[in-house]
Amino acid sequence: MTTAMFAFFRKRSRREGLLDLRGVVDDPREAWLRARGAPFLFEVPAAKIRALGFAGSDPDNPFVVTLRDYAAGRCSAYQGSALEDFYRQWQPFRTAHDAPAGQPEPPWRERGRRTENTAAGRLQRAGFLDAARELGVRPEDIRGHITGGPVTGAFGEVTFRRLARLYDSVRRDGFRPDQSDASYPSGTCHLRGDDFRVTVGSGKHRVTVLLALGWSKIPVELGHRKAPGATRREEVGDWPNVRSGLYTPEEALRLFDANFEDRHPSGWSAAPDATR
Repeated sequence: MTTAMFAFFRKRSRREGLLDLRGVVDDPREAWLRARGAPFLFEVPAAKIRALGFAGSDPDNPFVVTLRDYAAGRCSAYQGSALEDFYRQWQPFRTAHDAPAGQPEPPWRERGRRTENTAAGRLQRAGFLDAARELGVRPEDIRGHITGGPVTGAFGEVTFRRLARLYDSVRRDGFRPDQSDASYPSGTCHLRGDDFRVTVGSGKHRVTVLLALGWSKIPVELGHRKAPGATRREEVGDWPNVRSGLYTPEEALRLFDANFEDRHPSGWSAAPDATR
């Protein structure tokens, strides 16, 4: 038995039923075979992870740039941050009140609508609510959508505060879900030929913090019961929201392939004179 195989049989997360394949395999296809249908932990290279709609390896991801600036003392508030600049430049909605109440699920998931990126969805999260209370912000003043502007100042301020609080916590105490009530980020693995990307479903902000801290690999739970474990490009016709008619195969493949792009479609980039 090889060392890697021995490690596979011995390593398990403290969370019952979650196989720990970190450091054991680096190909998600092999991980699926070894897990035999069980959820498992897999280390995703930073360049192949997608959180908050951005390429994880993109140095101009405004959320990551903002946290790096915050850590370096270049910004201490939403005003003047890369995040504020992003929302000012990338405005797919006419006003903050025009942000959609929900988004259709992607083609590889069951039909429905997602609300977690909206103001109403954010206000269901304990961390976001805590940040709002700290700032004395009224919920009715929080309007917008996390992936694009315009957003109200209150939305931006609370988003910044939540990111900064989480960054401070992880930098101070470390990221140790096995030793706390927290969970690992979970996501979906997209397979295209020999390549892959992982989009984060739960834990987007935690992933963003780890990227800002310079982690080269991010532990992600795959095979989570709330998300499809893997999607293969060649199986587009079998995806739930393609079968239902919500997406055509061509529309579905455009969204799928966008996960393999290295930049946000807005073309936003940090200020050219910034030192980052």
